[in-house]
Amino acid sequence: MKKKLELKLVEKYPTIFKEYNNKNSKETLIGMGIACGNGWYEILDKMCNELQQFPEVVVVQIKEKFGGLRFYTDKLSEQNAQKVFDIISKYEGLSFKTCELCGKPGSRRGDGWVRTLCTPCEQLRDLSLKITNGTSKYKINNVAGVTEITIYDDKLNVIFKGELHDFMKLVAPRLALEEVE
Repeated sequence: MKKKLELKLVEKYPTIFKEYNNKNSKETLIGMGIACGNGWYEILDKMCNELQQFPEVVVVQIKEKFGGLRFYTDKLSEQNAQKVFDIISKYEGLSFKTCELCGKPGSRRGDGWVRTLCTPCEQLRDLSLKITNGTSKYKINNVAGVTEITIYDDKLNVIFKGELHDFMKLVAPRLALEEVE
């Protein structure tokens, strides 16, 4: 998750994230950040909003695993453990229906690294894998007021052509591309 979104959660729920700045991995892993996509921000926000009624809830790790959100906490009282577990389970369940990248409705996809994605984000993930597996180049054109990007493989065959905005938002941050003149 982007640092900016993590910090919004930390600021909004300081009790739950009181270990956020703890970098000692023997005590907690939350100090390493939230290890899931930005699309689950709303799920985490709603979950933390419900969990803040239990002052003992302190998160120790948040991550994606097998296409779902995992939210780990520690040291719960017997009185509240089941209530807290029920809240966490509800929102972890929602993550299996929500695209991890964009937050739109999604489903579990993949054979190997399973992730919950919507169809467009899955297509972009497949594209990014194609691009990163070779030497890729790109060219940007403005066609009728719409900025388009074309991605070429190492033999200059077109492997993607589409709107630049969508590409830059979802794929480009994960890629190292070389511009074609």
